[in-house]
Amino acid sequence: MSEKRKPRVLMISDSPDGNTSYGILSKMMIDNLHKDYEIHYCDLQYPTGRPIQTPTYIKWFSLMKGDRDPTALPLLIDKIRPDFIFTNFDIQHQANINKYLNQYPNLPWCGWLPWDSIDKNSASKVMQLTSKMDTRIAIAKFAYDFLTSCGVEMHGQIYNMIDDTEYFKMRENDPNILQFKQNSKDWLNPDTQVLLFVGRPNWRKRIAHLFRVVQELVIRGRKNVKLLMHTDFNDPAKIFNMRELIHSLGIERHVLTTPENFWFVGVHPGVLRTLYNVADIYLSTQAGEGFGMPVAEAMACGLPFVTTDFTTAREMAGDEKNPNRRGLFCKYDRMYLDRGVMRPLPNIKDFADKIEYLLDNPSVRKKMGRAGPYWVNDNCTKKVVCNQWKKVFEGYDVQYCRVNGYKDV
Repeated sequence: MSEKRKPRVLMISDSPDGNTSYGILSKMMIDNLHKDYEIHYCDLQYPTGRPIQTPTYIKWFSLMKGDRDPTALPLLIDKIRPDFIFTNFDIQHQANINKYLNQYPNLPWCGWLPWDSIDKNSASKVMQLTSKMDTRIAIAKFAYDFLTSCGVEMHGQIYNMIDDTEYFKMRENDPNILQFKQNSKDWLNPDTQVLLFVGRPNWRKRIAHLFRVVQELVIRGRKNVKLLMHTDFNDPAKIFNMRELIHSLGIERHVLTTPENFWFVGVHPGVLRTLYNVADIYLSTQAGEGFGMPVAEAMACGLPFVTTDFTTAREMAGDEKNPNRRGLFCKYDRMYLDRGVMRPLPNIKDFADKIEYLLDNPSVRKKMGRAGPYWVNDNCTKKVVCNQWKKVFEGYDVQYCRVNGYKDV
């Protein structure tokens, strides 16, 4: 008999040392699970090079055809001989994995699935695109309910993970807050109303609508409103010249960006924590979120939010009858075909109405802010999420002698 060892898992996703949501989740899972599992990692942002040994996992190169299609996967499986595979990224990238597993019919595969639309035609393809997946775990209740209603066999739901040691409500006299206010004294004063956005300026974030909301507030006489954007105007994900649009709308005095180079350098959690704690409201004019990490981070820091009433909005905010509401969701005007999927256009006036309501009712903001950390604590902390994943992974704790269909190498 071979000596018993820790179960060996091959994780596949974005870089665990990067700043994408999938990579951030992977890193937190690795940090919390490496004592129980031997973790190997196929980094979809690390196409070439030699394997890198770290204290918690081994990073392997992927090679790629494009669109995060890891051509090295069969070689890695034969080299690593994992007991099971774990993947966490969107459906197309899961489909890339699916096509490489024909020769490994006995190799268990667990996938963590986000879903960010209400397009039933796309959802109906999920079973086919993930046909070799043994366990499908949804990232949010919306994804679980919607995919199940479309006939996709789902096996559970686990939320994304928020690092509660990094995101929390800070004291008003915290040195980081005081330093931020000192550095921002040219625009920040007791009358300033700070609206915050965090993220990449990609097409799903509806940044143009975000700017239109600010313009609407200014037209209504909200001269003290400032939109603070923790983003990068030079990000390759942008779809238009944001500076040009800001000037054309006449809101250049009401939009600010942080000095952080969001995409190319990454984000230090301490910077984000301070932003969430100095803002009055977090804004998300999203056209579909699989989860929405910034909204959950904002909640963890006691910041209420306003978001489009789409996909995960209601489970994050709480519905109108919920005494523990954490945010408000807004109407959208209509759906239209965007990149092959039906997406909503946020209603500018309703967004402005909801923002004004919160700005004019500080007691409501405080109540929502107090409810946010409780929701995160119950659903998204490292302890809660990793314990849920451990229970899922226990189903794959196979014997070392199990034959998983590997080639002789």
